[in-house]
Amino acid sequence: MRKLFIGMFFVVCTFITAQTTTEEEYNYVTKGYAIQVKNGLDMKRGYYFKNLGNNNYSTNIQRLLRTDTENRKVTLNALFRTGDEKPCAIMVIYQLNRQEPLYICIPTVDADDNLWNKTIKALDIFGENAKTAIIFSLMYNLMNWGNFQ
Repeated sequence: MRKLFIGMFFVVCTFITAQTTTEEEYNYVTKGYAIQVKNGLDMKRGYYFKNLGNNNYSTNIQRLLRTDTENRKVTLNALFRTGDEKPCAIMVIYQLNRQEPLYICIPTVDADDNLWNKTIKALDIFGENAKTAIIFSLMYNLMNWGNFQ
């Protein structure tokens, strides 16, 4: 399962190789954005998001996978630098039931190994059902990639 998940990340990242993710962008996606939303702050100067899709897995995927009936929501947003045509990172917002959302950054494929290690470590704290929901969300939204360009 882990190899499939990492493979899906690399598939996503092959589409976003033009802009290397920086440490500052990684931190913004994983921490800064949550602070921004919570405090009603403006978008980080020089950047914008484009929504890639929202997927709610409260029924269909659990039924398909015969897993629990918890409500899992995955939202994908591409982070763009103003003026760039390709994103510099993908933000995955994962929420289980009504808990606080968790923010994961998918860096570009050519990003520093340290950022990739942080992403993989962040995913390790999730259970398999969470990873499955995120993988399905990535696959589904890759099929709608035209909305992304």
